[in-house]
Amino acid sequence: MYDMLSEFRVSEFDSFVDVFRLTPGDPLDTFGEMWYPVFLWSLCSSVFVHTCAGLVAFGTLRKHKYGKFFPVLLIVMGVVSPVTAGVASSAAVAFIYRAANMAMPPIHAMIWGIGQTILGAGIDRSPSQATLDSLDTARYSEDGGGDRGGSGGDVAVLEFELRKAKETIHALRANLTQFADGESALDKNAKGQFNQRSLKPHERRALNFLINEYLLLQDYKLTSITFSDENPDQVSTADGVTY
Repeated sequence: MYDMLSEFRVSEFDSFVDVFRLTPGDPLDTFGEMWYPVFLWSLCSSVFVHTCAGLVAFGTLRKHKYGKFFPVLLIVMGVVSPVTAGVASSAAVAFIYRAANMAMPPIHAMIWGIGQTILGAGIDRSPSQATLDSLDTARYSEDGGGDRGGSGGDVAVLEFELRKAKETIHALRANLTQFADGESALDKNAKGQFNQRSLKPHERRALNFLINEYLLLQDYKLTSITFSDENPDQVSTADGVTY
């Protein structure tokens, strides 16, 4: 442990530009020189991925009252994860190379750093995917055979509803036919009663007389004369107007 700490000298760390350009000033053969680029690649890749995710989340949830603050949490997690777990995992990789007395090529440092971000994203996603798979399995077993059982049950229900609808249509059609026949019978009875109840001659003359009197009182003399001409069997008055 003392040897590793003695090799952890900040003055020997390369600059950001040299690390990202994969051009270190000297070979990465000490614990500190190997740990630093691995951790730096892990930190930068994690921040980049979480920042992109935060921008997408902000574009989707910007109108939500509380959801618009979710991208901030994503960016914070992009920094906290490599600063905590990334420090330990980068130290483990550097310790293995140092224990094997191997110099770390810069491309290996980049692969180990970015690999930690990819591996962390996969581990974070695995529990959620397992939960979704378990829910799908439970729903498959409850349906009694999955999609096939559900489809068969749906077909049976639809056939039953179709049969009930046909029965209802037949019943309504029978009621409408019976109602129409009843109305026809009523119309025939009313016409028959009207034909049987015809006016007698003296009733017709009295009714014509009253109508003619009304026309005269309303000063419809021309109409009264026409009405009298069409009823020649009315009794004539002294004025020469028939009623």
